[in-house]
Amino acid sequence: MGQVDVQNKSNLEENKTSEIDLSGTWQIEVSQKPWSGMPVFEDDDNGIATARIIQKENKITGHVSCHARFAEKQGSLHYEKEFDGKFDGQTFLYQDTKVKGYINNHESMKKMETCLKTAELDFFIKDGYYYMEGTWSGYGHISGGPCSSGKIIMKKRIPDIKKKKNNK
Repeated sequence: MGQVDVQNKSNLEENKTSEIDLSGTWQIEVSQKPWSGMPVFEDDDNGIATARIIQKENKITGHVSCHARFAEKQGSLHYEKEFDGKFDGQTFLYQDTKVKGYINNHESMKKMETCLKTAELDFFIKDGYYYMEGTWSGYGHISGGPCSSGKIIMKKRIPDIKKKKNNK
């Protein structure tokens, strides 16, 4: 997915509306500043995680599903992560709340954790997609120790309004 060109982002004030419904399935890319011993994933930025969002007014709940393989057949990583937050039409205040079903079978990094993240994600529209993007900080889901921060980019095709209205 990669970073979206800031100059091509829609005017955020035009998008600030309660009409925007974030509900649905999003592609999610989470990057992290490098750290010593950081593992490499087989498919580092494509198809590793999806997010399912449910929006009721300005309140957001959802979960992230991660299913990844480490490079060089070092093992795999699987988990579900619940999150919540608020959306004001311009910014999604994101916060991970719980990790479920965590399975890490990396050959040499069995104690590696996932990070519980918080972030302010900027919402914008570009080329027929909704985007939310921003930097995150967090802590280990087991130890509570600090994580190296990073970036979250979420992307979802804008739903067809006509189809949505006909299905209600």
